[in-house]
Amino acid sequence: MMGRTRVRFPATFTDGGFTNITPQVQFDHGLAGNLKAYGTFEPPEYNLSRITAPVSLYCGESDLVVDCIDVERLHLELTNARMKSLQRIRRYTHLDFRVG
Repeated sequence: MMGRTRVRFPATFTDGGFTNITPQVQFDHGLAGNLKAYGTFEPPEYNLSRITAPVSLYCGESDLVVDCIDVERLHLELTNARMKSLQRIRRYTHLDFRVG
């Protein structure tokens, strides 16, 4: 079985936008591969405290896919990143970041 990158987007729709409620996890090798690689059936969460590189995060206030609250939470979880910045961009949607 081929491995796959797990992008977990179980979300709820609240207040007019989707909210990501599941943390990002490492590469998913499948049940047997995960057990061999990580010692668990599920891939572990990323240890965000190990990130020390400069990080810039952007969120669109009109994005219905990624809520700025989740981006702000990620910003807070990057405790050891140097030169962190977070920019909220008014009237930007998810596609503005993909196309723009």
